[in-house]
Amino acid sequence: MESTGLNNERLIALIILITLAYTSSIMSGEKIKKKGVVKYVGRVKEKRRMQRHHSSFYIGLHGYVWAESLDFFSEQTAK
Repeated sequence: MESTGLNNERLIALIILITLAYTSSIMSGEKIKKKGVVKYVGRVKEKRRMQRHHSSFYIGLHGYVWAESLDFFSEQTAK
């Protein structure tokens, strides 16, 4: 760690930032799962797999993009 020039304060700040982002994604994923729209966000990509296998973290990350694109396309079709 000494050769990288990283000091303790910056390392702790980086770890806290990563923890907050990870927690936020998990909480978003849990909220999406409770809404019942996870089948649209985390679609099965393998042909023979019948059950979804995505974590709340994955659903949280991709759910945000899915919701934003849904809003964008609904606005575009309204024009």
